[in-house]
This record gives sequence, structure tokens and C-alpha cells, in this order.
Amino acid sequence: MVRLLPVKFALLALIAIPADGITQQEPDLDSLIQVVRGLEFQLQGLTSLLEAQDAGEADQQVAAPDQRLRTTSGIGGRPFVFGGGGTAVGGYMDIEFSADLGSDRSSFRQHRLIPFIFAEVTDRIHFGMEVEFEDGGPDAPEGDGEVKVEFAALDVSFSDAFNVRAGAILAPLGKFNLTHDSPVNDLTDRPLVDRLVIPTTLTEAGAGVFGTIYPNEQTVLTYEAYVVNGFDNDLIVYSVGPSTSGAPTIGGSLNNRSARGSLKRDNNNSRALVSRIGFSPALGFEVGASGYTARYQDNGSGRFTILALDGIFQRGPFEVLGEVARSSLSVDRAAEESRARGAFEDSPAAAGLNGAALNAAFNTSFSQAFFPSGQLGYFLQVNYHFGQDVISQFRESTFTGIARFGRVDQDRSTTGGHSERFTLGVNLRLVEQTVVKLSYQWNWSVALGSTDRGDAQRRILASIASYF
Repeated sequence: MVRLLPVKFALLALIAIPADGITQQEPDLDSLIQVVRGLEFQLQGLTSLLEAQDAGEADQQVAAPDQRLRTTSGIGGRPFVFGGGGTAVGGYMDIEFSADLGSDRSSFRQHRLIPFIFAEVTDRIHFGMEVEFEDGGPDAPEGDGEVKVEFAALDVSFSDAFNVRAGAILAPLGKFNLTHDSPVNDLTDRPLVDRLVIPTTLTEAGAGVFGTIYPNEQTVLTYEAYVVNGFDNDLIVYSVGPSTSGAPTIGGSLNNRSARGSLKRDNNNSRALVSRIGFSPALGFEVGASGYTARYQDNGSGRFTILALDGIFQRGPFEVLGEVARSSLSVDRAAEESRARGAFEDSPAAAGLNGAALNAAFNTSFSQAFFPSGQLGYFLQVNYHFGQDVISQFRESTFTGIARFGRVDQDRSTTGGHSERFTLGVNLRLVEQTVVKLSYQWNWSVALGSTDRGDAQRRILASIASYF
């Protein structure tokens, strides 16, 4: 998709903001260099477009640089309606429609309403925040929505290459978690790997450093590294099955989304580490590597680690992007015993048991309990941009065709236990900030221990998403 947001809104900001609206301080040379460098790389994309037109190649629908390239977390690059006093306000919304084929289930969903606030305390101290109102919030008629802080951090900038950040931080784990906004992404649903392995949106309370380095005129290196609270003890979900050899079976499965850590208090005295390095040797190409490791149990030595690789490549009207993530779990069985016992006692397998009989049945089952070794997931997506400017009322409009395949194995040490999804879609970007999406999904699920893929569950999804 054509993306020039950072350039367009940076220029608008320079035009629209009064000279005394941001800060009473004179900007220093380092600050001006930082702004100019960021714009310079975006202008390289505009130069490429002009050169292609001069060479008679405009009919090839050459796309401008993707907004996801060469970015770190934070909200400074989003579009805003600017106000005075150094504060900017903006946000985005989406509304979705889904229909499960083969059943009579279909529904609209007002999924997200997310306002942004960005403020310059001085030219070197910035504050940014975004709050998500999901499904109408908790006071909606059904009471099934929520309100939560997705980002709220103070940045102190010493140079382009070194900045300090503290607050509620978007974990730099994979690229999708950093660029998850609905108006940016091409399909309505997020990739499976970024829901089941990397539980986007993953926000953590913590502090750390980030920066952008320019080794030469073409190359950009970005980095982020933070110390955060980390996943909590809800990472493992227990299930109790029927007896196969005299005692019921008990085992754990991973539910990363339910284990996202508290912004109020860590569940143990061990911090988690999360970091990402992005490398872009030329405009239109970037690869990234990231990692996350945390001791998740309230008490005990159990550790959960996620490693991820991501990449995006853009050439002419084509884009290829993807992400792969691999998690590893080590379990302190003694620390898990009390949680496993609670699940066992609440299960039908414990019905009619008490005292010594209950203890004996649980001890036998727990001694044979199984835990996943970790997960493996990925997605690969291909975009093709076409039909620029064919709608006369929207001269910046662009169509995009999308194909994405994704898979997540919830326990890579055993057979089965995986989900797959193939999606074909098309979207119309009326302007850069507003997109209409339509897609068709095939979903497969294979039970743990099985190889039967079964018939696909098919869905149609449509949505509108826009910055404001």
C-alpha cells in the first residue's frame, strides 16, 4: 500500500503549529538533524517514484515506502490533529462484519476505538499514550467490552542513536506488535502467530532504551531493549482427561494471551527482558530479530522464552512480509503442583473422591502430567498494489490484493495441536489514512495427538478502518 504518513504529517505539523506552540526553547542542531534524517529517507521513496515516471515506468504502479519500514515503537509517527501548547491528538477506529459460512452466525462488531495523545514537554522530552476502547467498553449493553492502556510512555532523547523510555511500553517482539494499527494492516484479522505465540497487543510496564543508527547513506539500524514485568502464572492452563490406565490424565497447555503481565505489579521478583534489532540495508527492505525471556511462575524457576524473526521486502507494486516466532517452556513441577491440584479437584474426574483417595488419584495423575515444550508459528503475506487513482473522487486511492498463509503449532514436541489459516483479500485505500477491507478465510484445526486436518471452516470478513 502507498504510505507517506510520516512525511505528510510532519510537513503539516511544521506549517500548522505556531512557533511558540511546542516549546519556548530554541531547537538545537541535534534535534534538527534528527528530523531531517527521518524525512530524508521518506523523500528517497518520492525520488524513486519520480525517477520511475521519468523513465516511463509509472504504469508499473510503483508503491511508495511502506509505513512499517524502519520504525521503532511509540506513537510519534502516527497522524494527528494538532493542537497548541505542544500537544497533538488523534487516533483510529475500525468496524467489522464477519460471517461464518456453514452456520447462520454473522455479526457487526465495533471492535476498536483508540485515541492518541502526543506531547512535547521540550524538544528532547516527549510523552505519548493510546487507550483502547474495545467492543464499546465495559459499560456497553452486554458488558463484554474493555478499556485498557496500550501505550503510555515518557521518552527522553539524548541523540538519534540513544533514547530512554519508561512507562507502559509496546513490547518489541516481532514487527507486527509494533505496527498493529488496523488502518496500517491489509487484512481484518491479525495473523495467528501474533495472537497465539506473540499475544498482540503486548503491552508491558517497564523501562529501557531505543534508537536509530545510520551507518551510511542507505543503511538504517534500529534497536529497542527493555526490562519489564513479564508473563505471569496464568501461562499454563490445565485440563483433566478420562482415565486410560487407572488414573485420570492431567496436562497443561499454553495460553499466552491470558498470561500478559499486570501493569500494576509483577507476580514475582524476576524481571523479563525484551529486545529487537532491525536492519534495513536499502529503502524497501528490512529484517528484524527479537527475543523475550521471563520467569513466569509466582514461585519457582519456570521460564518462558520467545524468539522471533520478521521481514518486509518491497519492489514496485509488490510487497512480501512475514514473521516467525518460536517459544520454549521450562516448568518447575513442584511450583505448579498447587495449580494442577486445583484444576484436578474441580474436574469431573475427582467427583466422589475425597481425603486419601483424592490425594492418591491426584498424585498418580500429576506424576505423569505432560507439559508442552513450546510453540512454533509463522505467517507469510504477499501484497500487490493496483488501480491507483481510478476513483475520480479519491485521487490518492489504491487497491491492494492480498494472500496470506499462517500456521501455529501449540506444542511442537507432539503430533497435532496446530491451527492453519489461508486468506485471500482485497482492500481499497481511499486515502492513506482510510481503508475498506474484504477477505475470505479457510481455517483448519488439528487436535493434539491427531493428524486429521478435517474440512476447512470458512469465513467472510469485511471492515473499515481509519485514522482520525
